[in-house]
Amino acid sequence: MKLIQFIKSITLVGIFVLTGNNIKAQQSDTTQLFEDFLAICTEYQTISPLNLSVHFSMSSNLILSQNDTLSITGSFMIDSTGNYFLQMGDVEQFISDSLSISINHHQRDILVTDKVNNARAIISGYIGNIAVKSSVSKLEEAFLISLKDSSDDLKIYTITSRQFIPETNFPRQMITMIFDEVKREPVKIKTINRMILPIQDKDTSAYQSMFEGNSHLLNIPEKGWFFIKENITTFDYLSISHESFSISFKPEDVVIKDEHNNHILTEEKSTYRLRVQ
Repeated sequence: MKLIQFIKSITLVGIFVLTGNNIKAQQSDTTQLFEDFLAICTEYQTISPLNLSVHFSMSSNLILSQNDTLSITGSFMIDSTGNYFLQMGDVEQFISDSLSISINHHQRDILVTDKVNNARAIISGYIGNIAVKSSVSKLEEAFLISLKDSSDDLKIYTITSRQFIPETNFPRQMITMIFDEVKREPVKIKTINRMILPIQDKDTSAYQSMFEGNSHLLNIPEKGWFFIKENITTFDYLSISHESFSISFKPEDVVIKDEHNNHILTEEKSTYRLRVQ
């Protein structure tokens, strides 16, 4: 299952320009904000056992395919021995220290691999983990960050790209995280990605009719008409628990080894297609 993004109407945050003798101090504060943001995104996943329920939503202001809209609730678990389990819609994935089993029940497909590190990185993406390969200094070069109160125990981080869609005041990307300051856990993470799409001459009238007065419809002199497509991915964290539990998924119910030490499907899963990597 591939993660896509979804769109709603949004509120743009203010952008603060750092000037004068306060630059160094404010940059230091910004570094701390980025470090804290990344820590809150990931700290709860390092505490095992972990039992998480999350609602994942996707949409767009311009529906071009079925991938532009989705709403699904899933669960993610890490037991006390370090085994991972994900269930989201028709997809299940189990990861031990040496084996990953992915099952797509709709497609009746099973993938078995020993590349467990890659699998764990992918599975983290399904629950909203923001994997950042660049340093905080690189993030500071590319993004602005702000922190504000939401309620008694909730605060909001907003990260905004310094790059804008040409001819507009729309940032290319925004990430908003509502989090519990006491528990240091995310409550909601929303990512907005924008792209500018050229409109063919034959489609101009249709776009003008559908989006009249909409700031996402642009007429750039000597270049023609364009539309700003917005994609938003939203993760609503329904529950995060660290109480002890057992994963009910059993690898031996799905695959076993034959006399040649090759993976084969169990009788129960014999109607599925097996792929081994």
